[in-house]
Amino acid sequence: MCSVGLNIAKRPKITIACVLLAYLVCLSGLVRFYEVDATEPIWVDPKSEYMRDRTWVLDNFPSQIRINFLIADADDNILNPTAMLQVRDP
Repeated sequence: MCSVGLNIAKRPKITIACVLLAYLVCLSGLVRFYEVDATEPIWVDPKSEYMRDRTWVLDNFPSQIRINFLIADADDNILNPTAMLQVRDP
């Protein structure tokens, strides 16, 4: 009985063709792929009492989290004291 490596070495074109075929079969699954942001509708029935109550809470009580971004740019080193003082001052 021959080893797998020996069979691959004897027939590289067939091996490459089989690998490409397997790749294309796996790639075909991406045709209908889409990303979902909210995980609750995936696991919980959208018509359930929980989802109705959750929607009500999100509509009536907005998030208390405020996100702020700061992009600082410097010619040489942003971490030197002078640049950090300029970032701090409005």
